[in-house]
Amino acid sequence: MSILIAGSTGNTGESTVKTLSQLSDAPIIALTRSATNPVAESFKALKNVQVVEKDWTTVDVDYLRQNDVKKVFIASHNLSSQFTDESMFLTACLNAGIEYVVRISTYVHFIAPASPVYYGRTHWALEEQLSTPEFAKMNWTSLRPNYFGNMFLFSSALWLKQYKETGMKDTLKVPLDEHEPAALIDSDDVGVVAAHLLSDKNYSAHNQAKYVLAGPKNVTGRDIIDMVEHLAGTKVDKVEYRDTDWVNTLPSRGYSRNVLPSMVDCLQHFLWKGTAKVEGAGNSTQVNEIATPKTTMDENLARLCKKLGVKGVAPLTRLEIWSMKKDAENGQKKKPKTSAAQLRVQKDITELELPSTMSTHFPNPADLLNFELTIKPDEGMYKNGCFKFTFNISNNYPHEAPKVKLTQKIYHPNLDHQGNICLNILREDWKPVLNLNAVVVGLQYLFLEPNADDPLNKDAAKDLLNDRAQFKAWVRASMAGKSVKGEPYDYVLAN
Repeated sequence: MSILIAGSTGNTGESTVKTLSQLSDAPIIALTRSATNPVAESFKALKNVQVVEKDWTTVDVDYLRQNDVKKVFIASHNLSSQFTDESMFLTACLNAGIEYVVRISTYVHFIAPASPVYYGRTHWALEEQLSTPEFAKMNWTSLRPNYFGNMFLFSSALWLKQYKETGMKDTLKVPLDEHEPAALIDSDDVGVVAAHLLSDKNYSAHNQAKYVLAGPKNVTGRDIIDMVEHLAGTKVDKVEYRDTDWVNTLPSRGYSRNVLPSMVDCLQHFLWKGTAKVEGAGNSTQVNEIATPKTTMDENLARLCKKLGVKGVAPLTRLEIWSMKKDAENGQKKKPKTSAAQLRVQKDITELELPSTMSTHFPNPADLLNFELTIKPDEGMYKNGCFKFTFNISNNYPHEAPKVKLTQKIYHPNLDHQGNICLNILREDWKPVLNLNAVVVGLQYLFLEPNADDPLNKDAAKDLLNDRAQFKAWVRASMAGKSVKGEPYDYVLAN
């Protein structure tokens, strides 16, 4: 019997895998879109974890049965396609005879059939589906966590990074209200609860349960500023509370623009009105019995800073023992060498203009230097394909071009079988004034107009020049996973 973790490198998946590995001897299958990202790499040291590079939306009945999966964890995305993707996944679980599913839902006050938050309606519909008689033979539990702390602390961690590297003190934008409290929760604590449920032999006691989870104490926007000042050893001079600028970056991560007002609604109608405080959305009794969330937001911020490589932030569990103000006041604080890569990438991502045929995915939301880009052309020879690229950006960016590779083997004159790309701006024509949007546009153009004049796959280029119609036919065959002239290719058609 094995346990499948869908979304293993996401917010809650990482701690689910690591905690479950300690609690259970059952084989754990950790699904990830990229087996080379740092979180997936860390799983390889765990005794009973197998890292599998597979998009969970492609999991079907055969895959579950072939791997003898009996328990499943699912932390879905909250894009517009969530209901389609997760309901198909859950149906596959039912038909494969899965015994128990633990799923990550959303903040309890979002979940309603007429919720102003679109993904609140989605989670309501999914829980209704699971509650029908058709699903009666499959046990399941929904975890309904409060707002994740990482999301509201990320801008603070970046502010600290910039300050410690450059001495600059830009305006710190905080999504929280200055005074309204919220019991923000560390996503790792949610994963710990999920792991305990999955390892429980008496899991049927939690069947159809909908458990609410919250952080150990309330925090306000003012509290976050205090944390930042404590870590920085200096005063934050300019602050903007109730920040919503981050919403405008969502289209670059695959979100439709028509859902952006709903993302603001989740702040205006709930967070900024105090409904997310402990008193209004505290832990279910069973959660406190299983594994009470204990991580405070000062601990969360310190850990996030460490992941971002913020210099001078010790890996502490309590910031009360942190003391830098005296050195700052005496002018003794040394500034490390300036590194602008993280800040520049954040700016580039904010400025990305992705059409509906393209989306980005960040396996580790705290790591902006490593991400994935998916292109689904809706015209040209490669129409209806689904092509996935990995971006690896060095600390020398933008003076050094991003390293970009295709993860699939395809038949294309400008891509070799190892995923290397012939694109001039990734080589000799790269300039620091170029940005990620220029790279994305270049990649998109390769599928609209393959270039036989500057090939990496010389055989494909020759085919394109000699017989365009035959080349097109071979493109279609290769995208369907068939061989071309004896060379096998990956199946890359969009579902």
